[in-house]
Amino acid sequence: MSDWATGFPFQQAFEHFMIAPQTTWDRFFNPQIFVSLNSGDAAVENHVLRKAGSYGKQLGRILDTLDVLVARLPGVDGAVEDYRGPSRGAPTLADLERLLDGLEDLKRTQPSAYQSLLGRLRRGVDESAADRNR
Repeated sequence: MSDWATGFPFQQAFEHFMIAPQTTWDRFFNPQIFVSLNSGDAAVENHVLRKAGSYGKQLGRILDTLDVLVARLPGVDGAVEDYRGPSRGAPTLADLERLLDGLEDLKRTQPSAYQSLLGRLRRGVDESAADRNR
């Protein structure tokens, strides 16, 4: 008999894994479903989400705070540059070459999108030239 007849692959890994979802209708128009081992703290979770925002928003704030703190550390500039790469300045000749190659590919594969983008680029160049002449 095959493994499929008696269970599913990796079944042993899930033998002690429990899912006990709970739905709370405290917020009728935006109900929340909790899948947690600590579902008794649903009221605390709701309070935190109302005050601090979604998990993504909370993580964004933490990352923004870390950016500020890291920027203030002495001697960290080199490490940050190694991790993130050099800070971007003005476009280089290589950047423009990649742009032109991409435009050529777009012209071959999607002519209407190419024409639309080309019109936007022309308007942008014309506006920039007009601004310089003022």
